[in-house]
Amino acid sequence: MFFKNYNDYYRIVAFGPTGVGKSQFCNFCQNDLDNSINEVSDSLSSCTIQPQSNIFKRSGINIELIDTAGNNDTNSKDYENLQKVCDFLRPKQQIDYIILLLNFQTRLDDNTRDYIKILGNIFTPQEFYTHFCVVFTHLPEKENKKIKEKKTKYIEEISKIINEIFCLKDTTYLPEVKVYFLNAEINEDDYENKSFDYKSQKTVDVILENIKINVNKFPPIDTKILK
Repeated sequence: MFFKNYNDYYRIVAFGPTGVGKSQFCNFCQNDLDNSINEVSDSLSSCTIQPQSNIFKRSGINIELIDTAGNNDTNSKDYENLQKVCDFLRPKQQIDYIILLLNFQTRLDDNTRDYIKILGNIFTPQEFYTHFCVVFTHLPEKENKKIKEKKTKYIEEISKIINEIFCLKDTTYLPEVKVYFLNAEINEDDYENKSFDYKSQKTVDVILENIKINVNKFPPIDTKILK
C-alpha cells in the first residue's frame, strides 16, 4: 500500500508564473481534452485567481491536484496570491508534493529566481529538496542537439538557483533536484479520437511514479505551519 496520506490520496500543488501552462498541465494530468476542468488562458493574464482543487485517479494513484494563481497576475499582487495559497493549504493539514512549472521557451531570468524565492519563503530547504520537482512545459515536439543541450543547461541552472537561494554551497549530500520536460499538446488530427501527446503522457506517469516513491520515503509537509 503506497498511500501514507491520512485520506488515502496524494495532495500535489502546482506553482508557476502566469501563462506557463499550469491549468493546461492540470487538465492534461486529468486527461481533460476539452479544458472543461480548469480554464486555460491564451494570454499573460491568469485564469486561476483562487487556488483550485480537483480530485482524480491516474495510473492507479488517487490524487488531489491544486492549481494556484501565478505571479504577475493582472488581477492580484504576488503577495496576495501567496497568502491565498497559504490560506487555502493550511486547513488541508498536509501536502505531499510541490510541482513548479516553467516555460521551456522562456529564459531563466531574475523573474524565475524571484518566483523560486517566493516558494522558498513558504517551504523549508529540506522540503524543497525532498518534496519538489520542476516541470518545463512547451518542449518542442522534435528534439535536436540544440534542444538537448538546452535541457542539460536548464537542469544545471535550476540546481544552481535553488542552491544559491538556500545558501547551500556543498551539495554533496543534497538530493538531486528533479527536472522534467513536457510537451502537453493535443493531437487533433483525428478530432473524434484526439489525445494528448504520447511522450507527455509517459512523462506525467514518470512524475507520478517518483512522487509515489517520495511519499514512501518522506513524511508529508505540515501545512498548518506554513508561513
